[in-house]
Amino acid sequence: MSIVAIAGSAFTYYLPGLEDQANPGLFKTAPTIGAADFTISINGGAFEALDNTPTVSPAGGTQIAIVLSATETTAAGAGGRI
Repeated sequence: MSIVAIAGSAFTYYLPGLEDQANPGLFKTAPTIGAADFTISINGGAFEALDNTPTVSPAGGTQIAIVLSATETTAAGAGGRI
């Protein structure tokens, strides 16, 4: 399965969760996520913080919603790499 973001459009994808270090093999419930905890490299450039801080979705769950802004996908361009 491939996941393809369209240049110039916001794109959301989900991670099933972050592993709980205190309980290996389980996802951490309601993890704390800081603004620069997730970074992006566009077309092989330097890593930078995402425009939008990822969120836990639904609140109190384990799934992480990551939103790439239209600005980030535009910078990659059609056929670019994120």
